[in-house]
Amino acid sequence: MLTHPDMADLVMCDDDQLAALLGDVAARETIHWWPLSWVQRLELADGRRYAYKSQLPPTVEPEFYDAARSPLLPRHRRLDRLGACDTMIVEWLEVPRLDQLPENKERLAHAWPLLGQIAELDPGLPVYLDCPMGRIGYVHCVVDTMRDGGCRRFGRPGHLLTAVRRWPSGVHRRPVE
Repeated sequence: MLTHPDMADLVMCDDDQLAALLGDVAARETIHWWPLSWVQRLELADGRRYAYKSQLPPTVEPEFYDAARSPLLPRHRRLDRLGACDTMIVEWLEVPRLDQLPENKERLAHAWPLLGQIAELDPGLPVYLDCPMGRIGYVHCVVDTMRDGGCRRFGRPGHLLTAVRRWPSGVHRRPVE
């Protein structure tokens, strides 16, 4: 087992443990960490690539991936619990991030369909979101931020807001165990 050099409670499988679960490890590289999460890009000898994640509580990401059904989600697999950490792999996608796309209208052309698909997710999925402004206000806030100039420049996304309004009232909260 590997222990993060700065966070003793953050642990991951070593190469031998991963080989027993997934196949031989060709390369691994830390791409992100913070006190509750450690993420590595993992490449296996057969060419498969994953984001390998180890997370301390509170997290609902493994439960969310287990329960959610959406074409938005890459393939994933929950791995072992190591100490207090939940571990999982998520298919590595070689795609540009939204912030790497050209500004404004082209970025929005990619973002609107994604927001619509997010709005169609089952509202009963495990989440840990405490958003005092509610779902509609949260979506408006996201839209405003994406537009980099406010809603008045491009108009409201009617289909997205309609889908969000269909969700049960209030913000779904799930206690973290």
